Amino acid sequence: CHWRCHPRQLPERSSEASQSDCSPRWRRCKRPAATDQSPTSPRSTSTTLTVQVTDVNDNPPVFTVNKVSQTILESADVGTTIVQLVTTDADTSLVATETLYNFTGANTSYGGIFTMDRTTGLIRLGKRIDFESGHQLFTIFAVAYNRYKPSFKTVTLAAITVNVQNVHDHCPHFVEHNYAKTIPENAVTPSTVLTVSAIDLDVGATLTYSLPPATLTDDFSKFFFIGPSNGILTLISSLDYEANRNYTSKVLVSDGQTGCMANTSVITVSTSDVNDNSPVFTTQTANQKTTVAENSGKGTLVATVAATDADTGDFGNVQYVIAAGNLNAMFDIDNVAGTVMVLTPPNYEAPPIVFNLLIEAHDLDPVVANRNTGTTMLEITVTDVNDNSPVFRPDSYSSSVPESSPANSVVDTVRATDADSPLHGNNKITYSITAGNNGAFAVDPSNGQLTTARTLDHETQGVYNLTIMAQDGGTPKMMEFATMIVTVTDVNDNPPVFNPPSYSVSVLENTTVTSILPVMINATDKDSGQNGVITYSFPSKNSGNIGEAWQINPNTGEISQVQTLDRETTPVYSLSVQAEDRGLSARRAFCDVVITILDVNDNAPQFSMSSYTATVAENQPILESVVTLSATDKDAAPDNNKVVFSITGDPGHNFNVDSASGLVTTSAEFDREKNSSFVVTVVARDRGTPSLSSTATLTVNVMDLNDETPTFSNLPFANQTIKEDVGVGTVVLRFTASDSDAPTTANSDMTFTMTNSRGKFNLVTHSKTTGSIVLASTLDYESATSYQLNLMVSDHGTPPKQSKTLLNIFVADANDNPPVFQQPTYTATVPENGTTAASLVTVYASDADQTSNALVRYSFTAGSFSSYFLLNSTSGLITS
Repeated sequence: CHWRCHPRQLPERSSEASQSDCSPRWRRCKRPAATDQSPTSPRSTSTTLTVQVTDVNDNPPVFTVNKVSQTILESADVGTTIVQLVTTDADTSLVATETLYNFTGANTSYGGIFTMDRTTGLIRLGKRIDFESGHQLFTIFAVAYNRYKPSFKTVTLAAITVNVQNVHDHCPHFVEHNYAKTIPENAVTPSTVLTVSAIDLDVGATLTYSLPPATLTDDFSKFFFIGPSNGILTLISSLDYEANRNYTSKVLVSDGQTGCMANTSVITVSTSDVNDNSPVFTTQTANQKTTVAENSGKGTLVATVAATDADTGDFGNVQYVIAAGNLNAMFDIDNVAGTVMVLTPPNYEAPPIVFNLLIEAHDLDPVVANRNTGTTMLEITVTDVNDNSPVFRPDSYSSSVPESSPANSVVDTVRATDADSPLHGNNKITYSITAGNNGAFAVDPSNGQLTTARTLDHETQGVYNLTIMAQDGGTPKMMEFATMIVTVTDVNDNPPVFNPPSYSVSVLENTTVTSILPVMINATDKDSGQNGVITYSFPSKNSGNIGEAWQINPNTGEISQVQTLDRETTPVYSLSVQAEDRGLSARRAFCDVVITILDVNDNAPQFSMSSYTATVAENQPILESVVTLSATDKDAAPDNNKVVFSITGDPGHNFNVDSASGLVTTSAEFDREKNSSFVVTVVARDRGTPSLSSTATLTVNVMDLNDETPTFSNLPFANQTIKEDVGVGTVVLRFTASDSDAPTTANSDMTFTMTNSRGKFNLVTHSKTTGSIVLASTLDYESATSYQLNLMVSDHGTPPKQSKTLLNIFVADANDNPPVFQQPTYTATVPENGTTAASLVTVYASDADQTSNALVRYSFTAGSFSSYFLLNSTSGLITS
């Protein structure tokens, strides 16, 4: 048969089905026929056969362009499309033509810089790129292959070249934030100072350096110039350290591109000083004229010069010297402070008296030859002074005068001389008293004669230490002093005087014999010598020295005790003391000495009684009065006889006592049943030193109150059971009661009563505390099964107290009732030939007793019934 393709004819070279190239294609055989095998007349038939040929993946995808070159800016955003890869495939089936893409080769995607969509072949920028970092050219390789059953026969390759175009994305910046240099102020112009440097990461950037324009406050650019292309800073104008020590300016750099502001740094140029200025004396101290008094001491300040140097450091520090005119080395100068002082005291009388000093100031340049100097003149004139003082010969005097001498009596004469010439009155001497006089003496100003100025008093002042001055007439005046000691001799014209005029002293009565009074009797006599020596004594009469208890030291006036003192016998001594001087005509005086004998604490307080007894009621509230204590102290002093009360031996703190009044009060409530009495010790103590005390006993009895309720003590239960058949007089129960109140009082005397007995029980009292309940009449369980008795106990207190208890007495049943038939006779009929186990009659009996006593049992008691009939013992049923 022949093949044909549908829908189009196969190529002529395709004559076999295995060589077909349809994907898919139809091949149809023209009428294949079937013929039988008849040798004579074979028969045949034909039909049409259509064959479907399916495609296989026998063609690789092919890039439409296998070499691609693209250019992107380095500023391109992530995700920017680089290239869209496109392939074709000769195969026709969907499976055979589904293509995938991927990177291949050593660099693949350059670390993620590029990304690829594997299904679409779209390549994008995956990371930002930086031209300056070397990202300038990339070559990447891509492969395309069929999704299913890929093989080397079905893979194709494409090369993509990506060129990165540089953009201006970096601004220039200085290598240093600050540039600093120090140059001398005399640096030559022009000269290079320093070089600034900036960098720009953009490739091929051109940098330009500049300085801001000069302003009124910033003149940097007047002195310096910066190279626009090389950043070299050049000095273009002379500097002056004294005018400006530091120059500071911003420096700018720009790459000329838009989008970047000029970057700045700071340039600081400091100038160093050079010694280019000489010291200059100030107007106030240059070419001075001054004077100095003759004999001015060494170190006397004459004048001060001052010079300044505009330089700094050692170049500006100044020292001074006297270069000329200093005859006889009369003056010296402080080389730092510039002060001119006297070195040798000048003498007006020994010329010259005028000095012209040449003062030089120089700086301290370390190189002495380079030091700069300045000079000035100082004229000093020596002036005359009164430089010799009067001189006393001798310079001290001593004299005496009786106190009875009249005024204007001559005492002595002083003399002084002055070495000065009479010029200007320098040697004319005038005398005067300058100290120690108090108006008692006068001196003649011209001849120095000393006389009394008034009547003298030895007792007021016995010695005068006079200072006498001799003063010349020079200017300024000079003076000299002499001392004059004048003794005023005494006469006995003053009596002794006590100071104070009277004495008062106190001593303790137990003071030791021979003790000296803590007061010194003192009398003074203004006279001197024997006229002023005093002897002390007690007058022979009315001395007040009772019992010769005291004696006085005649020389010192000390009074001492010579007898034992007793305040109670003699509380006060009023002594008279005499003071007498030892003058030829003795004078005397008297004073009173009052000695008060002080009490000592030698008596203890005594209670008014040695023991106290008191009563309190129990349950009485606290702070109730119990008793008032009383004690006295024979001592006299306020503290010695002031009594303070306290309580001891009261561990329960049941009582308080007022320390001052002695009032004892309760501090607790009492329960007589716990404590019927208390015994404590009361103390009376004085406030003396040392304190003395005595004690007494306080017994407090607690009075009973009817505060306790009588109670049954042996009735812990409330139920009692008794059989109904017990005899009358049987004791049902015994009881005991108690009352905690005082046993001998009505408060604890008790009475028993009982109610609701219904005549069945009697109450029997055996004693004040015991009793019993006995059966009064027979019991019948069938009539009453229980009784409730009210038992009460009452005391006889006021008001009485009582307690009650409820007794339940239960009657126990006794078998005291026989069963009783419901009817006395029962009749039944039975046929002679009746069957056995036939019910005939039921007999019934009841029992008035209870429980097991009421259970009834039936039985035949007589006759021959038991031979013919059966009786149920519990139900009473009789059967045949």
